[in-house]
Amino acid sequence: MNFLSKIWSTGNFIPHGHCYLWQPELVSLHILSDGLIALSYFSIPIALVDLIRQRKDLPYPEIFFLFSAFIVSCGLTHLIEILTLWHPIYWLSGLVKAITAIISLFTATTLIPLIPNLLALPSSAKLEAMNEKLKAEIRERQLIQEALEASEKRLSGILEIAQNAIISVDENQNISMFNQGAEKIFGYQASEVLGKSLNLLLPERNKANHQNYVRQFCADSEVSRLMANRRQIWGLRKDGTEFPATASISKLELQKETILTAIINDISEEVEAENRLKTALQQLNFHVENTPLGLIEWNSEFRVQRWSQQAEKIFAWQAEEVIGLQVSEWEFIFPEDLEKVGSIIKQLQEGNIPRNTCLNRNYTKEGKVINCEWYNSVSLDEKGNLISVLSLVLDVSERIKAQVELQLSQQKLQLIINTIPQSIFWKDRNLEYQGCNYSFAHRAGFKSPAEIVGKTDYDLPGNQEYFEHYCRIDRQVMESNTPIYQIIEPQLTIQGQQRWLQTSKVPIHNQDGKVIGILGSYEDITERIEAQQKLDRQQKTLRAILDNAPIWILMTDVNGKVKFVNNTLCENLGIPESRFLEVEQYHQLFPKKEAENLHQFDKNCWENNLPCHSEETFKFIDGKEHNLEVIKR
Repeated sequence: MNFLSKIWSTGNFIPHGHCYLWQPELVSLHILSDGLIALSYFSIPIALVDLIRQRKDLPYPEIFFLFSAFIVSCGLTHLIEILTLWHPIYWLSGLVKAITAIISLFTATTLIPLIPNLLALPSSAKLEAMNEKLKAEIRERQLIQEALEASEKRLSGILEIAQNAIISVDENQNISMFNQGAEKIFGYQASEVLGKSLNLLLPERNKANHQNYVRQFCADSEVSRLMANRRQIWGLRKDGTEFPATASISKLELQKETILTAIINDISEEVEAENRLKTALQQLNFHVENTPLGLIEWNSEFRVQRWSQQAEKIFAWQAEEVIGLQVSEWEFIFPEDLEKVGSIIKQLQEGNIPRNTCLNRNYTKEGKVINCEWYNSVSLDEKGNLISVLSLVLDVSERIKAQVELQLSQQKLQLIINTIPQSIFWKDRNLEYQGCNYSFAHRAGFKSPAEIVGKTDYDLPGNQEYFEHYCRIDRQVMESNTPIYQIIEPQLTIQGQQRWLQTSKVPIHNQDGKVIGILGSYEDITERIEAQQKLDRQQKTLRAILDNAPIWILMTDVNGKVKFVNNTLCENLGIPESRFLEVEQYHQLFPKKEAENLHQFDKNCWENNLPCHSEETFKFIDGKEHNLEVIKR
């Protein structure tokens, strides 16, 4: 209590204002200055505390609190300076200053060791540089990520459209990837096999060997290998059927994990084709031995060692007359063809050509010149040395003239193909032509497709309204990314003729799946439309003739369903046409007995596939009897 009394005691001290001689101007100056200093000192800690509260990541927050306490204590000294102007509480003033000194000393002793750490903090310029570097790294990572995502999309697209089965397994041979091609080949959905053993896809007899093969491959340094040394392997489908296949395998080391990927090609069709080929070859050999073609076999010196019966018929020489002879040892080749035949023989002997076909003139035993077609094939040993040459020969003398005519016909056929009216074109996103076929170019008035590149529909001759329609459809296809097939469009030719086209248009995509243009094709169907219109008119005319015919006409299908009835029948019976068309069988319009007779009558016509004729008295549902001559076809 004495200490507190002493602190607040004024004692025999005089107020500080006496030092200023109570001059109002001087007193006011000190009061205003000390007050503003105190106010500033008290506001600074508030700002520092709020800063620390909002920025919890600031380093060394304790130094901010020490500065706040130091500044507050300094502010108190200035407030007490104002009080001592009137109240000489100098003990209290000294105590506050002592507290301020202690806080100041503690702040200084805390701050000085922190100065090296504070100096080590990055400057604003350095922070800015680090920030820019970080931004660059982020941008680079974003680009890498985008490239990775694009690569993954491309890989995913390849995997999805690949016709081959692509299967990945881990080191334990559990399936981790199963593409659509694999689903199609094996019959499983990916969800049914992921995480399961690869043995699910292998025949029982092959499982052990396959596991050993994969383990050996994992241990080897190879990263890829064609399995089974190009021999076929066997797979097992979901339905239990086996199929032949070829496969290649690769491995990828990912940190502590090894991923094995196999690409499997179902060769069922190829094997079946090979089997068919073997059968065909066997059949061919049989037919060759029994063919009407002459069969001649030559040895490596080109001496005759086989001369078939048909060869005897063609050339009139018997086998025993020519066996062992070379071509030059008897009059067999027409002189003007000797050089050509000699060149072919040399190439066959040297193995330059495995087979060839040639046409040359030969002599028969009677000296007659005939035109023969020769089909020569070479048989070689493992070292490539000639064993024999097998020649099939056909007398084509009677066909030479026909061959010329055939060539003319082929030229005409090629001309027809080149002038087929179907036209094809493609445009970019700006609807500028990037190419077309000759048919389209010619229709547009150009000599070649190259002339249309870079042009739009509005650069072509024709009706501008039609062009607006074409472009509108083009934009619709590209914007909706949806093909449009077989739309009917008008066209005005360069001669000013109105034509009708059946057009199909599909969008063109780039590698990213973005629509970059449009591909279209059209066919001139003007004649077809006109023919259909003519057919419609003819049908209307025929309907009018049938409706006004004086006889009854009724047409049904095989089940007795009425397809047509003329007005004469409807009017005579008083039954509307709709009544005939709504019943399942026209027999329902007759009483039961007549219906059964008619049904049997129709059955006989259908089974015999012949016209039927009879004269009958029929009673309809109206109860009236009618004597009719019935003819059915």
